[in-house]
Formats: sequence, structure tokens, C-alpha cells
Amino acid sequence: MIYGKIDQLYRALKPEAVELISAFLATAQHLHETGEKPLNGEEVYAKILRYETSHDNNNMVEAHNQYVDIQFLLQGTERIEVYDRPKLTTRTAYSSHSDCEFFYPHEDAHLGTVMLKPGYFAVFFPEDAHLAALNPAGEVLEVNKIVIKIYEKYFA
Repeated sequence: MIYGKIDQLYRALKPEAVELISAFLATAQHLHETGEKPLNGEEVYAKILRYETSHDNNNMVEAHNQYVDIQFLLQGTERIEVYDRPKLTTRTAYSSHSDCEFFYPHEDAHLGTVMLKPGYFAVFFPEDAHLAALNPAGEVLEVNKIVIKIYEKYFA
């Protein structure tokens, strides 16, 4: 997992990924429609999401095999709990269609908490299981989020 200010993200990416993502983010502030936007075929695409944070998000800890998640918030704040995937028990088997496997949270696998807010990013690699969309400090907030789904080969 990587967490930091958006301008620091580009140090971890290859130049072609920097170009794709920075061009998209330059226009992303004006996106009002949710859904998926291709950035480079199936290798890089963006998901634009809007939702309210919740107390536990049904404890749906998730991880991906094919894509790395790069998560940004345009609006709101959310808490994300991070887990060591190999130490978790599968809740729902991996689906190649959604590139997602769900797990039960387990305290022994808990690695830490990320408070995601505008101007910052979080990167979740396949070994980084994460439970997102959680209330920060117990309050429900409206979130406008971008998740870039990108192949690991784009990282330096």
C-alpha cells in the first residue's frame, strides 16, 4: 500500500501512466456522471463513484488480483481499513469478472487505517485487502471518489 499527496503518486508510476492519469484528473473535477471511463483499453480505467460512508460497510473487506487500485476523493472523507490478504479468510470466492474477492475482517490481519480526503491518494496492490467507504469519526459523509484500476506493470 502507498499513501500520500497526489503529486507524490507520480514518483511511483512509469511515464505513460503519469500521462494517462494526470490528463484524466485534470478534467475529473468536472465529472458529474458515475460509471467507468477507459483510459487505456482494459489496462487502465477509472471508476467514478458517489456514495455515503457507513459504519461498517457490511464488513466487506476486498482485494483484487488483476488490477491495482489507486483511490482519490474529490469530495468528502472516508476511513479505509487495510489488511494483510494472506492472513484473511475468504468470504466470497474470487470473481474474474469483477476482479474481486471478499474476506472477513480479522484483527490479527489488520495493518492500519487510512483517512482518505481530497488532495491525497491510496494505492492498494493485490496483497492489500481493504475495507473502504467507512465513516470517519462516526459521521456519515457524502463521498465523490475516483478509483483508477491499473495493471501493476505501470508502476516503476
